[in-house]
Amino acid sequence: MRNVLSHRAVRVLKRLADGDPRIDHAVEHALDAFRDDCYAKDHCAIGECAHSAISYMRLSAHLGGDGHREWIERELAVLQARRLKPGRWKGFPFYYTLLALLELPGEIANGELRHAVPACLRVRSRVDPPESIATRRGDVVGRVLDRMLDAAAVRQPTGRRPGTIPHLGSRAAAIHNRSAFGRHSAIGR
Repeated sequence: MRNVLSHRAVRVLKRLADGDPRIDHAVEHALDAFRDDCYAKDHCAIGECAHSAISYMRLSAHLGGDGHREWIERELAVLQARRLKPGRWKGFPFYYTLLALLELPGEIANGELRHAVPACLRVRSRVDPPESIATRRGDVVGRVLDRMLDAAAVRQPTGRRPGTIPHLGSRAAAIHNRSAFGRHSAIGR
């Protein structure tokens, strides 16, 4: 947890005082320390390192630059290698991983977000809106589905049965269409 809080502190410092030489020095010092940790150096995904790697991915996305992009691409390969069938990743925190993937630039994370859609469709109905954590989780799941299902609807080839979302099949599309969540209830109608 220490790493996650340290990564968050660096993100906040950069956001509040970007360009201040003292802050830039402190950020560089912190980044040097992070780069020596096994989750950053070796892309370790065991125990706390998986959570730390996701946090470091969020920090890297925030900082930008080619070196950070290369690290992110290697970390995405680790995620892909640790995929589980129902749309999750072995050892990685589900909602936090989704949040980090949503923060990555461009379409770099779309492969992993696409992998997560079936799990997002399943958990979406279990989110209890009055609870603050559940509300935040529902927002993250909704953002993944908005991005990936909008893209899937645009790429849907002709000749496909209405209500069938590519890579999800008609059963997942039917679950999605019956949902009262989000703005996609009209897909396939």
